[in-house]
Amino acid sequence: MSRALQDGDFPVQWSKNFGYGYGMPLFLFYGPFPYYIGAFLYIVSDSISLSLLLLFISVNIVTILGSYRLGKEISGNAGGVIFAALYTLAPYRAVNLFLRGAINELWGMALLPWLVLGWYLMIKKHRLGWLYISLSTAIIILSHNLSALYFVPLGFLSGLLLYLWKRKNIKRSIQEMLSLLVKGLLASLLGFGLSAFYALPALFEKSFTRLDEQILTGYFDYHNHFLYLRQFLLDNWKYGGSEWGPNDGINFFLGYGVLFGLGLAVFHALKNFKRVSKQTSLSIFLLFMTMGGLILLTTQKSLWLWENLPMIAYLQFPWRLLSAIVFIATVIIAMFFSNNFKRKRAAVLTIVTITLITSFRYFVPAAYYDSNNGPYYTDATRIQTEMSGILPDYIPKTFNTDIEPFQQLVKESELLTVTILKDATSQKILLVKAKEPVPITISIANFPGWKAYLDGAEIQILTSENGLIEVNLPEGEHLLNLNFGATKVRMWSYLISTIAVILLFVKLFSTQTKKQN
Repeated sequence: MSRALQDGDFPVQWSKNFGYGYGMPLFLFYGPFPYYIGAFLYIVSDSISLSLLLLFISVNIVTILGSYRLGKEISGNAGGVIFAALYTLAPYRAVNLFLRGAINELWGMALLPWLVLGWYLMIKKHRLGWLYISLSTAIIILSHNLSALYFVPLGFLSGLLLYLWKRKNIKRSIQEMLSLLVKGLLASLLGFGLSAFYALPALFEKSFTRLDEQILTGYFDYHNHFLYLRQFLLDNWKYGGSEWGPNDGINFFLGYGVLFGLGLAVFHALKNFKRVSKQTSLSIFLLFMTMGGLILLTTQKSLWLWENLPMIAYLQFPWRLLSAIVFIATVIIAMFFSNNFKRKRAAVLTIVTITLITSFRYFVPAAYYDSNNGPYYTDATRIQTEMSGILPDYIPKTFNTDIEPFQQLVKESELLTVTILKDATSQKILLVKAKEPVPITISIANFPGWKAYLDGAEIQILTSENGLIEVNLPEGEHLLNLNFGATKVRMWSYLISTIAVILLFVKLFSTQTKKQN
């Protein structure tokens, strides 16, 4: 990402060194948002280890602030503290931090509280509720589009249930509720528009890559990663991997603090059943049902749904839904603290203490690396040879992975001499001299968007037997320019995002004007 930005690319889509050195449209499909932040930190600090450290610290800060803000809106300072502690220190977040290193999913989780906060602020008729919804929706999609598949609907559902919970007479508020939902959906649509420059190509151009054969088969097939219900209740922390059966090397425990808080909430609700309003009872019941439904989706009992619902197979791991499960559980606990009851401070202190003590051992690394000899490196050759094999998902479908390692951009011959004038991420400028008409192969994986210009005029790009770019050169000296640009899908997506940005600022200006008046 930093290489491409320094080469002048924006939005960044092509990776120069992935794909075994022949390039890959990495950020057309892989959530780019965290890497824009990481690239900025790297460019400023000139330290790969420090920039990664700051990137992970920043996602924790965003999670803590969003969790506290949402919890505080629901039930005051007590709710804020409880929400921040339970959600931020959930064992599954530790799995993503210190086991999987799943920075994209972590950013998706970090923005979920901000998304629901936006819905809650709209309920309270806060003037910027729509902005929270729009920006959170956009960042979730740009961070982890798989999480967006269930986070965005979950935000909508949470907004609906929180509205139900806050209204004393729901029968008189149907029109108001519908108005709220329409405004929220429009804000969500604006958020999608902001992320369209990434979301639309990721959706419509994935068929040109090996994505499906990489993430829907073998180890990554969702059939191999269903959970057993007891795994939610067993504290089994390990630094391993997801496996078939109940003996995974990953901890899927909900957390002692979450379980204690849910137990306390249920006990309090049953004890004060007659004094709890119908709206509160119904909203909490529906939240419990939603949480139960998501838990069921992580087990093999839901196999029929996994085999028939569109797009769900791309989640790969049913246990990814743990992020939503923990979030809903935390919302329920925060709602419980909105009621006035005896020993409220003691309950808050107990839950936070249990969470801190029992979660501490999750949030530590398995081992420490010497920063000079660790897994983080910037060397282009190592990325080509070592890193490319780890992430082959977005290699163009026509590319031959058995090709010899990348050596040079163009091979010269007796008939051809080449001078490289520019070798940037998404642009190559070559001065070529051919003694006779000759086809040449450029060591770039061919993918929709690459265009070739000879002496300023566009020429046809062919695909070599190894899936590389090939062009026919006439005799003589010529200037050959190769650019990775926009397809029709990308052009439309840029237009949609541009319109969305304009609408965002127009709405902000309108909101500010109304405030001043």
